[in-house]
Amino acid sequence: MNLSTEARLSLFDLVVHAVWADGRLGADELSVARAAARLLHPEGEDGARGKLALGPEVPLPDVARALTGRESAIGFAVALWVVLADGVERPREREMLDRFRLLAGLPRDIASCMRRLVKRTRAAVPAPAWEDQLRMLLREATGTLMLRTM
Repeated sequence: MNLSTEARLSLFDLVVHAVWADGRLGADELSVARAAARLLHPEGEDGARGKLALGPEVPLPDVARALTGRESAIGFAVALWVVLADGVERPREREMLDRFRLLAGLPRDIASCMRRLVKRTRAAVPAPAWEDQLRMLLREATGTLMLRTM
């Protein structure tokens, strides 16, 4: 996964939006957010703890603007992965994902492709192997997007 530090931080900002999208921080969401922090945040889980506790600090439109098209698609997949940590995509979570998709200019077919990829990843690597799931998701999303642009 070749993502700049800035892209990783923006992806983690999107993780925070996903975690808090339904207005509550559940145990499974917190576990996946911690796994995401370990893989995405330059300072790891310790550096991300404040962001997780306080909720979104960077407005969603700013997060969307900070990511390239490919990074936005990866971000959509990561955000959906976070939302599905508890096995349920609630209406407010779906609204956040739809809003991000629109703000990022992510085509519906790419979002649908990322949805299928998240579901396959979750089936292939059982919970609670969150870091393994996220590693696989990032690898598969990157590869899928590269193939789609060829």
